[in-house]
Amino acid sequence: MSTKLLESTEAKNIKNLRELGLTATEAKIYLALAYLGSASAGDLEKRTGIQRPHVYKALNKLEKRGLIEREISMPTIYRAEFPEKTLATLIAQKKMETIKLEKNLQLLLRQIKLHRKSAQILGLKDNEYRFTIITGLSNIIDKLKEALGETTQTLEVVTIASRFSSAILEFADEYEKALRRGVKIRICVEEHKPYEKAAKIIEKLAENPNFIIRYVKET
Repeated sequence: MSTKLLESTEAKNIKNLRELGLTATEAKIYLALAYLGSASAGDLEKRTGIQRPHVYKALNKLEKRGLIEREISMPTIYRAEFPEKTLATLIAQKKMETIKLEKNLQLLLRQIKLHRKSAQILGLKDNEYRFTIITGLSNIIDKLKEALGETTQTLEVVTIASRFSSAILEFADEYEKALRRGVKIRICVEEHKPYEKAAKIIEKLAENPNFIIRYVKET
């Protein structure tokens, strides 16, 4: 096999491993170790041309991911004895990431559809509101807490059923304080049955006419 063909094959193999989540350095080290079966960090440095500190860093990452094993010896020997099993693990991890991404995209589409419906229900025009999608539990908590503390006129919230009751329970006091300041709070959420404890808080908050919840049917 020619040198050019070997280099081309090597580049494709590295590309495939990178698509499965490894860095370029990790992919090079893993391939070298898989070809050799076992090797020391020094052997891998000579074979790949990667400096020793980066070799150790990559080996540490590969070991944590369960792709290689380390033998306690002098010098330390690393092994990649079962590539069929380890590569199957990488593929499984990638599939899980893809499933998670698909779920996040489905959630995003639900939020967009829900927001459009809520805008119609609340009678908002395109130039009268700003639609911001907030992801991550800590970001949602921070932004909603900030909005409840600073808003002086109207706060409009669009959320999904799975987060609604938790938010009501988390921010019951903040909602009440905002309502006492005269803030109008309007919430649009998918049609569902809130948790019993959340439902009681909603009932109490709804005694104030400025607190309105609209339940939207999912399509």
